[in-house]
Amino acid sequence: MYDPVVQFVYSSGRDQVSDVWVNGKRVLDGGVLTTIDLGALLDEVSSLGAKIYEYDHHRTSSQT
Repeated sequence: MYDPVVQFVYSSGRDQVSDVWVNGKRVLDGGVLTTIDLGALLDEVSSLGAKIYEYDHHRTSSQT
């Protein structure tokens, strides 16, 4: 083993990570992301999905 820290990092799986700090800020707390507003993200994804559907529906309707 050349570097024990590298060995530790690469031998662990994502299911073994529960807390993560980046630049002194906790971004994963008990397996839950703390930096993302999940409700707002889901609203945005839903809105984008509707726009994609409308675009595709309009595009395929005009081809017939």
